[in-house]
Amino acid sequence: MRIYNNIIVIEQQANTLKELFSLSYLQGHRLYVDIWATWCMPCRIEFTHKNEAFRNMLNNHNVKMVYVSIDEADFKERWENDIFELNLKGYHLLSGQ
Repeated sequence: MRIYNNIIVIEQQANTLKELFSLSYLQGHRLYVDIWATWCMPCRIEFTHKNEAFRNMLNNHNVKMVYVSIDEADFKERWENDIFELNLKGYHLLSGQ
């Protein structure tokens, strides 16, 4: 796991929601899971509203944002660059597709 300014990149992959929910640092928390990909333009457009939409939920209800990318492993560098460019604070991992 690598942490940079409230952006947490998880090295593990999750093949199922059960595997995602079993990660020790997510257990016992309410999770908002956002499934996206670097090539998905509607996903990227939605991120422009992330601050307004989630501010209350994150601050007042102990909800953790979890971003699961369905990008293939070959796009890992682009995926990580996009996370920081879009300033997506929360937990990030690639799906195990």
